[in-house]
Parts: sequence; C-alpha cells; structure tokens
Amino acid sequence: SGEKVVVEEDWAASLRCRKSNFPITDLGLPLGSRPSSKAFWDSVLLRIQKRLASWKKKFLSERGRLILIKSVLASIPTYYLSIFKVPVSVAQDIEKLQTIFFWGDGIEK
Repeated sequence: SGEKVVVEEDWAASLRCRKSNFPITDLGLPLGSRPSSKAFWDSVLLRIQKRLASWKKKFLSERGRLILIKSVLASIPTYYLSIFKVPVSVAQDIEKLQTIFFWGDGIEK
C-alpha cells in the first residue's frame, strides 16, 4: 500500500499535477459524486440563493424580480442540467427559492 502511494506520487510529479481524492470539482462541477443525491446539488441551490438575496426584492418591482429570477435560473443550473438530471426534490427547492423571492415569505399570496 505504501509503495502504491509512492508510485502514484511519482506519476503525479512526472505529469506535473497533484494527486487528489474524489469528489473533486472541475469547471464548477463536482466529479465523483452521485448526481441523484441532494448534497450534490447544494452548491447550485446556494448560488441561486445568493443571487436571489432577500435585500434585492426590496428594491425591485415585480417585473424586475421576475426578470432576475429568469436570468438566474437561465444561467446557474443550466450548466449542471446539461450534464445531470436534477432530482425532483431539488427542482422543488429551486421553485421554492423563486417563490419566496418573488412573493416574500408569505407564500399563500
């Protein structure tokens, strides 16, 4: 086992790269994780949540909020969705983030 590690490190050094363990991130996508798990999509949800920050809705009209929601959803998850199928629960979470941003905390509106 120790010899295997030395060989791996030698290969990495000769290729001028570093040895890493999965999961890793490449071009913003987590590699080596299961796309069907909710944890895989946490970074997407976090990015959407940051872009749809609650303070922004105070300064935007309904139309402005709608445009922001559409632009955020068109850019962030599209990259992921072009490669991975989103679980239903994650799609529902994205929709919930949109609804809360557009209508506020009172979803019954």
